[in-house]
Amino acid sequence: MLALICFVHWVSAESGPDGTTKITVQAVLEKTAYRLAEPFTFEVTLSWLGQPGDFEIEPPQSLALEGLEMVQSTNSNETTTLNGRYQVIRRYSYTLIPLVEGAARIGQVQIYYRQKLAGPEGQSEWSDRTSLGTTPLSITVHPPRKKIVLPWSAIGTVVGLIIFFGLFFLFLRRRKTMERPIDEPEVLAPSQQFIETLNSEEHLIIEGEMREYIVRAEKAFFTLIKQTLNRDVTGQSIPDIIASLSDKLGEEDRSTVQNFLEMAHLVKFAGQQPEREEIERMVRALGRCARAFERVPVENETES
Repeated sequence: MLALICFVHWVSAESGPDGTTKITVQAVLEKTAYRLAEPFTFEVTLSWLGQPGDFEIEPPQSLALEGLEMVQSTNSNETTTLNGRYQVIRRYSYTLIPLVEGAARIGQVQIYYRQKLAGPEGQSEWSDRTSLGTTPLSITVHPPRKKIVLPWSAIGTVVGLIIFFGLFFLFLRRRKTMERPIDEPEVLAPSQQFIETLNSEEHLIIEGEMREYIVRAEKAFFTLIKQTLNRDVTGQSIPDIIASLSDKLGEEDRSTVQNFLEMAHLVKFAGQQPEREEIERMVRALGRCARAFERVPVENETES
């Protein structure tokens, strides 16, 4: 496993007896060995604690390179707060490419700057032009990675095998599918269809469309009666509907049906807006009642 070694070479100007601000210059490489013609990044960073305008920095004019070529350079500024003071960071990044195998070198980078100082009468003045230099860095350049080159005949053979096995796999899969028996579609019981309808329309309750939900639930309930009892109660009054179910449902189930039909009547014709909890409670009771229809023998409409 290749270990990445981070080399940070830096020099700094310490605060003097006159209270000048400390500035630090760092030259950074991620590792000491690179491959020929593969780009890497070299970075020079300046930082100080104080105000962004404490220093007047001159960007590096050029790099002293041996066996390397610079293809791109960028710079950025960053200001953060540290312990109530500003930390100012300026970065100069260079993209370098090794040109020859063996040893390569990045020479000393000179940074020139002037510092803002307090004058004798409290006015600010600039110091003389000063420079800081980084330590020269040496790197090792290895040969480029070897590329595996296959002859065209070998490539054609590999592609042909891939196509052959792919078609063979599709043939086996199609044959297996054709031999598989076709499952008959599952037919839900009428009560289950009714419950599924109520569940699929619950989004209307969430969206506040209470009236639309009640109307659809009532229509689905009339369909349930038609499917299980062979009776069409559409358009009948609530007492007539309850009377037609008196010999089929128990007292509790009839009470549930009556409460639901009365709620639907008030919602459709009186504009009543029941609470969401009340509707959900009524729907759960109606779902339990719907299962009772499965135990009721179906009548022949011609005999009734």
